Amino acid sequence: MKIVRCWFYRLFRCYFDKTIGYFHFIFNPEMIKILFDDDKNINLKISGNEISLGCTTQNINSLKFIVNYQLINESLYLNFDPLFDDLEQYNKYLFKILINGGFKMIVVCNNSLDNNILFDWIINHIETSTDLTKMVANIVLHCSGFSNLSLSEKAKSMRTTENFNCYEFANIYNPEMNYYIFFEKKDDLLNSVKIVKMWGDNMEYIKNKKD
Repeated sequence: MKIVRCWFYRLFRCYFDKTIGYFHFIFNPEMIKILFDDDKNINLKISGNEISLGCTTQNINSLKFIVNYQLINESLYLNFDPLFDDLEQYNKYLFKILINGGFKMIVVCNNSLDNNILFDWIINHIETSTDLTKMVANIVLHCSGFSNLSLSEKAKSMRTTENFNCYEFANIYNPEMNYYIFFEKKDDLLNSVKIVKMWGDNMEYIKNKKD
């Protein structure tokens, strides 16, 4: 146990400027909790610029690990198929990542997600929260199981084409904190949802991505 703790301690002191990929394994968050339960002074975060996580088995520990022990600077890519049996836990931990991650972009791929709870939580948080500074700035949801997604009456239609619809909506307490949401279609079916922060330092990020 001391050897494992020693190597985790080394990992927590590192910063990975390349992509960290979790495909065939994920660290058990419960094990980390046991190893460091008596030491509250250590930064228990593995820091990286970009994280990629592919989950072929239904294990909620993968999301727990990201929430509790992963510090992300730039982007996170999550691929979950099939969906967890415990959909409530899946939505709960993914929502925590979205509103507290503080990084630039998240891409979630899950074609078996067949309810709108997560989407509704995101929209409600953007419109009613008094603090959006920690929310992930750019959210891409590739979830073809979404259906009948709706926005509040305050959402303004910006552009409609054959393949996508774009709306603008804002926080009720600070209208300058506005967002664009894109519903992209493929073969007349909803294929993905993109939610883009249109204020603050994300404007520079969007510009650099286009360039």
